[in-house]
Amino acid sequence: MDCDASYDSIRSIAVLTCVFGCAGNGCIIWLLGFCIKKTAFSMYVLHLTMADLGTVTFLAVSLILIAGDSFNRPSSVFLLNLFLATWMAGLCFLITISTERCASVLFPHWYQRRRPKCLSTRLSFVVWMLSGMFYGMEVSFYLVYGVPLEAVTLITSFVNFWILPSLVAICAFVLLIGLCCRHGKHPLGSLNMLIILMLVFFLVLGGPCVVVYSLCPSCLWFALSDLFFAMNSSIRPIFYYFLGKQWKCRSTEPLNLELQRIFQDEGNATEGGEPMRVNLAEETCSVQTA
Repeated sequence: MDCDASYDSIRSIAVLTCVFGCAGNGCIIWLLGFCIKKTAFSMYVLHLTMADLGTVTFLAVSLILIAGDSFNRPSSVFLLNLFLATWMAGLCFLITISTERCASVLFPHWYQRRRPKCLSTRLSFVVWMLSGMFYGMEVSFYLVYGVPLEAVTLITSFVNFWILPSLVAICAFVLLIGLCCRHGKHPLGSLNMLIILMLVFFLVLGGPCVVVYSLCPSCLWFALSDLFFAMNSSIRPIFYYFLGKQWKCRSTEPLNLELQRIFQDEGNATEGGEPMRVNLAEETCSVQTA
C-alpha cells in the first residue's frame, strides 16, 4: 500500500473518531453545564471539553475538505488556526487542572483556605483569550501583512509541540509524586484518577508522535498525528463515563449523578469557594447556567 492509500485510510479513521468525539463531548458539555453542581474542577473540565469539541470539529472539517480537494490556501489557514487554537486551549486546561490539583494535594489546608473565589472562571477566560489572541495574530500576520506562513507557524508549532507538552509532562510527574506520598493516608479518589488518566494518555500516545512528527515529517506521520489529535480529544468522555460508574458496566444511576460523583472529591470546592456537600441520592438534574 503506497503513502497516499495509507494516508487516506488513517484519515478516514480519524474522521470517524472525530464524529464519535463530537457526540461524546457534546453530551458531557450538556451535563456539566446544566445538570450537575458547579465545582472548581468541573468548571475546568467543562472548558476542556469545549476545547476538545472544537478540536475534533475543526479537524473533521479540514480532513473532509482535503478528501474532497476543496481546501484552498485562505480556508486552510483559517481552519488550521481554529484547530490549533482549540488544541492549545485544551493543553492549557490540562496544565491548569493538574497544577491546581497539585496545589490541593501538596498543600491541602492552604488550598482550601486561600483559593480565590471564581478562580476557575477567571483562569478559563484567560486561557481562551490568550489562545485566541495567539492565533489571531498569526492569521493577521499572514493575511494582512503578507508574512510567509512557514515563518509564522514556526513559533506556534514550537509552543504547541514542545513547550506545552513539556509542561504537561512536568505537571504529571509532580502530581504522581504528590499522590504517591499521600496515598498511605488518603484514598486516591476518582478525580485524581481522572486527571492521571488524562495526563498519562496524552503523554504515552502523544509524546512519541509529537517528537517524530517534528523531527522527520512525512505524509504518514502527518496522518498519524491527525489520528492522535482526534483520539486524544475524543477519549476523555469515556474516562468520565467509566469513572462515574466506578468501572461497573451495569449501573442504573443517571449519568449526571455518576459525573457528580467524580467531582464530589475531598478537597474540592464550589466556584463560590465553599466546600461542596451534596447528597447524590437527592441530587436531581436541574437547569443551571454554565
